[in-house]
Formats: sequence, C-alpha cells, structure tokens
Amino acid sequence: MNISRFIAFLALLGLSFVTALLFEARMSKVYIFELVIIFIGLVFAIIAITSLIENESSGWFIATLIFGAGLINAVVLFMIVKSFSLFILAGVINITGMIFSVINGASIEDLEEDNTFDVEKDLETYDAEEEIKQIKYKTTKKKPVKKKVVKKKTTKRKYTKRK
Repeated sequence: MNISRFIAFLALLGLSFVTALLFEARMSKVYIFELVIIFIGLVFAIIAITSLIENESSGWFIATLIFGAGLINAVVLFMIVKSFSLFILAGVINITGMIFSVINGASIEDLEEDNTFDVEKDLETYDAEEEIKQIKYKTTKKKPVKKKVVKKKTTKRKYTKRK
C-alpha cells in the first residue's frame, strides 16, 4: 500500500474526529449520546485502518462510510449547536475524506491488476485453412438428384345435361 495515501487518510480521519469532539464540547445537552456516536466511529475507523494495512479494498469502502457518517453527524450537530464555522470545517474535511476514499478505492493500480488480457485465452480466432476446406467440401458435394414426378392420368368425366 502507498504510505502517503495511508498517512493522508489518517490525517483526514483524525481531523474528522477532532471536529466531532469540538462540536461535542459546545453541546450543553445530550453530549453523552454524541460521545457514544464518536466511539462507534472510532471502532469502525480501527476496522478500516486494519483492513488498509492488510491491503484489503474493503478498507476504502468503510472509510467512505465513516466520512459520510461524519458529514451527517456534522449536519445534525450544526442544527443543535448553530456553529457555522465548525460546520464548514467539518463539511470540508468529511467531503474531502469521502472523495479521497472513493478515488483510492477505485485506483488505477487495482484496476490494472484485475484486467489482465491473455491473447491465447481471450482472443477469438478462427483457422483459415479449416474455413477453406469447409467451403471446398460444400462446393464439391454432389447435388441431390431430383425425383421425377409422374403425373397420374386422370379420367375425363362426361357430363350429361340434366333434364
């Protein structure tokens, strides 16, 4: 894994949790509920970090979910606390983290490993000599003989006039 991406991810994740704690510090009521939400976010962050250390692509997906939840949390806390500057800071950090996670989750290096092309297995070819043999066989094949149709003699009826 690229160490600079990992360090940038850790920095964005840390800033996201710092903004959540700054919002929590300004709350007068229900701050315990916010601490529980931050703790749940930390658990998911630990899961994402360990999966990224083990080079699993699910870590970037979990990171995207963490930053998305952080953005939703910032909107809810803005409605409670009414601190516009903290809301802008949290919004910028979490949106940047989401974009960063999505881009790294679908990085070009991962796509190059998955899309290998083997000429012998994946390329559809045909044998030209076999094609020529089939054409010759079709042209040299005897044409079916038509059966002669024998017409049956029909008897002519004589019609008589009715009286």
